[in-house]
Amino acid sequence: MPQATVNLLEKVSTLLPSAANEFAVCGVCSVGDPTREYVFDPDAPASVIRASLGDGDAVEGLVTLLRYGRRRAVFFPVVSSVAGSIGAVTKVRPSNPLALLPNLTPSAITASGDVLEDGPYHSGHVCLLITESGAEGVAKFRYSLDHQIKDGELVGTFSGDITVPKASAAVVIGTVDLSTITSWGNGGTLDTLTLIVNSDSDGGTSVTTTFADPADADDVVDQLNANNASGTKYLAALVGANKLAIYSITTGTAGTLTITGTACTAVGITSGASATGSAATYDIPNTGVRITAASGTYAADDYYTFDTTAGRFASSALSGLFDRVHAKIAQGEPIGAVWPVQEDADAIAGRVMLDALSTELTTSRSEKFYLWGLYQLPREEPDADVLTYCGTFVDPYIMCSVGDFRARGGLLSGARFHRPASWVAAWKAARDRFSSDLGNRQDRALNTAFGVTEIGRDERTATTKLATFRTPQTGDGGGFLALETPSNSAGEAYFYRGRTMAQAGSVLGDGGSMRLLMTSARQAQRTLDLFVNSDPPRRANGSLVDEDSIRDQIESPLRAVLFDDPEAEGGHASALSVGLPSYSNSTKTMSVNIEIKRNAQVKAVSANIGVDDGLSVTEQEV
Repeated sequence: MPQATVNLLEKVSTLLPSAANEFAVCGVCSVGDPTREYVFDPDAPASVIRASLGDGDAVEGLVTLLRYGRRRAVFFPVVSSVAGSIGAVTKVRPSNPLALLPNLTPSAITASGDVLEDGPYHSGHVCLLITESGAEGVAKFRYSLDHQIKDGELVGTFSGDITVPKASAAVVIGTVDLSTITSWGNGGTLDTLTLIVNSDSDGGTSVTTTFADPADADDVVDQLNANNASGTKYLAALVGANKLAIYSITTGTAGTLTITGTACTAVGITSGASATGSAATYDIPNTGVRITAASGTYAADDYYTFDTTAGRFASSALSGLFDRVHAKIAQGEPIGAVWPVQEDADAIAGRVMLDALSTELTTSRSEKFYLWGLYQLPREEPDADVLTYCGTFVDPYIMCSVGDFRARGGLLSGARFHRPASWVAAWKAARDRFSSDLGNRQDRALNTAFGVTEIGRDERTATTKLATFRTPQTGDGGGFLALETPSNSAGEAYFYRGRTMAQAGSVLGDGGSMRLLMTSARQAQRTLDLFVNSDPPRRANGSLVDEDSIRDQIESPLRAVLFDDPEAEGGHASALSVGLPSYSNSTKTMSVNIEIKRNAQVKAVSANIGVDDGLSVTEQEV
């Protein structure tokens, strides 16, 4: 059906609060259904979110956005097209760098059952620190998912002690205390009964033991072991309160047992009971990473490090993703921003995603969906590569972060999570009034507001300036979202400015201006659509009779958004001007101009400071 045409100009703007701050979060997760979307309110427990979505960087991004941004959000699961990976393991013995250490080998847990994605689910820096010496099964370790080496020291947030896993045999244990059997010997309870053991070691031929006048519980064990081919088939023993236990010879998952026979009931074993041994493995919770321990002696203070990279989706998936976002908006969900949460391999791949995101946002605007995008380049990408591959990218409706930060409060134990700067940008964009610059220092330091403990790349000290590579601090135009610390308070962190990737000289290089414009367009679209196919009366000269009333109908909702928003006590703008509508008889088009004057934007501050000695010309030294 026909709709009003809204032209996006740099001097036009206003925004519905809900649509200004609600994110569509999208990415790979281990459990979520990729054909549907999930809506969560800020107070949704992490356990509920995990039950629906499982794990992944994008899930953690969602949970932290809800927790810190305090806004409703919609999650769109996407199937990975680039598998996750686990890097090489570095083994370190601080006391002897040349020592040979036993292996702790990481591997990805494969999808099965409700889990739809192979691990790893998160991108992190993993460290396994040996805390107690000994062989496997005795030694202990702790894991960290955010380890760093600072000033030659290993630092990170570590889990509690975990026993280094040891491969175990398959075992079937009876439930009957054999000492309670009252009839032994010839004609006793077990006399002439059989126990049949089928194990992985029997070459496909089960071993049958027919008990002959067993005298007591120990004799039961002796007769079983005398029939096991010198200990090569299985091993019988008494455990606990004289309960019969049958073990496989093979340890690990290759060890198997199945027990049958007429003696099963008497010893408390269900006929047909089976068991499989366990591997020397430990699954790091919620990460999709499994650790396999080799046999050997582990020494306290040894450590093993490796990086994990989560699976991600290719740029080709964005088209289908945006179709789903559009459908949700059409159902009434006030989404204002799209945030694909993942890290590409490098700036080259990041540029491909930025180009695809720009294409989809352009298409969205043409279809009357006024959205902006948030993306991130790899958190530790060299500045030179950022400029080489992404320095020419231009789109005033996309904010793109560089650099990284660490903060507490993520989903994973053993992690003070380490993420791209876009994460804290999303939190701030969701929480604060939409007309505020992401770098607004009146909104409190990121450390205080969002628990940021440190930043990696610092725009202030960086040789290559990525926030101002396109235009200076006080000029109009875009640049990368970059974090910095003030020189006189290095414990605080802020965004340099909340810039978009607009071209130099563009007012939309300011994220606040861009966000005002986008939801302004959405509000205007809703209002102006009501006039499509209407027939207001005209005067003889062709002007509209009800032009004042029409202007009021257009202006009132915009004015409410700008000046009646309780989140912006002083208003989102200084003034709103809506012109009288005009009508063209030749094109049958009603036109109106809307202009919003933004509040002052203080991008630099200067002051003159002097000292007066207080002496007048009549005062003399005594």
